[in-house]
Amino acid sequence: MHLHAAQLPPAGSFRSALLRFSLARSGVDRIVVLSAYWKEVLAELAPEISDKLVVLANPIDASIADSVYARRLLSAWEQEAERVVTFLGRVGFRKGIDTVLDAARVLRRDNLRKIKIRAFGDGALNTIRSQIRSEELSNVLDLPGWVSAESKLEVLTSSYCNILPSRNEGLPLSVLEALGCGIPCIVSDIPAHIAAFGGLPGVFFHKTGDHLSLLENLASLASISSEEYGKLCIETRMGASERFGQETIVNKTRELISGFNL
Repeated sequence: MHLHAAQLPPAGSFRSALLRFSLARSGVDRIVVLSAYWKEVLAELAPEISDKLVVLANPIDASIADSVYARRLLSAWEQEAERVVTFLGRVGFRKGIDTVLDAARVLRRDNLRKIKIRAFGDGALNTIRSQIRSEELSNVLDLPGWVSAESKLEVLTSSYCNILPSRNEGLPLSVLEALGCGIPCIVSDIPAHIAAFGGLPGVFFHKTGDHLSLLENLASLASISSEEYGKLCIETRMGASERFGQETIVNKTRELISGFNL
């Protein structure tokens, strides 16, 4: 069984009890989860399945990462240039779009680092676009909407850094893709993010729901020299590949399968 949830039903609710019952009576030999955090959460929910829980992360898509990374190495990140900051995910409260809006309101008044946030994804697009227009935030926040797989290559190539201020996550593919492309990421300090990305170069944590903490991280990253930034991108790519590269995940999958003595 593979569990890919971003959040569980509230503790003590009927749905939580039903999930525990289903897991305990599932009859499966292994239950695959995305990170050590989710292993702990499910073991606490249903202690009787704790010996069946296995951590197996999603791999980085090398077909995207390799192409973007090679193109980004040829880019010149000038100190005076606009910093394009990408947000890739469903536009809504769980992914932290309210934190992005609050950050944009500050940037509208003070944007010495020339930061432009571009949010890609589906969700509450009309509502957020209306707020951007009414508050005159378009100079610092753009909402193009859904991006195709082909267009994503261009989006990632031009991205100075990627942000994901989520309140709940499983293992966000947008962060995996960005890291695999050598793009530094600023993410919320929720347990799922810390468990998955803690210790990786190029990953910075901001206080969940705190737009000023997000902006502090953005300003700090945008202030480094182009040489320091280039080195950071290389380290970001290497660290992500070691933890989430296809070879790493394939080997872990083989270990999982070999445990069944087929």
